[in-house]
Amino acid sequence: MEFMYSYARNFPIFTSAEENLKSEIERLVDKMLSLNERLVVFGDKGTDERVSIEEEKEKTDLEIDELVYRIYEISESEKKIVEAN
Repeated sequence: MEFMYSYARNFPIFTSAEENLKSEIERLVDKMLSLNERLVVFGDKGTDERVSIEEEKEKTDLEIDELVYRIYEISESEKKIVEAN
């Protein structure tokens, strides 16, 4: 089987240049896990603190998405497609 270099040439590959982005994503994922653990403590209680944690989770999730988009150089039109699905 012949490898088609022309197809793979533009395939995004994670490089050491994105190491700081990787570290930032890891930090945000750890934060997300911590927020999820805090939500478990509240259960179904509708407290102000629970609402605050859920808002922080949503904000953190969006930050992670943006970093992934930067790593893979996703355009605005491609973001819309991804987010629509």
